Amino acid sequence: MALEDLAAVSTEPGYVFFFDRGLIGAAVGLEHLVGEPAAAKFASAPVFPKLFLAPPWPEILVTDAERRHGFDAALTE
Repeated sequence: MALEDLAAVSTEPGYVFFFDRGLIGAAVGLEHLVGEPAAAKFASAPVFPKLFLAPPWPEILVTDAERRHGFDAALTE
């Protein structure tokens, strides 16, 4: 799905201001979930030329059906 998202915005002119999840992040999450290596398969995945990381922000962390882990698990990930 991350590759599809990347392909969908690759033809857009200008900058993509915010892209929430990347392919590597999704693969690492899968590794954590099932315990089988996945991230190494994507070592040759497209790389974003510029990116930023936002620091953890506990005040805005919300758990719901899709976001079931707490703040400590989010920090680990």
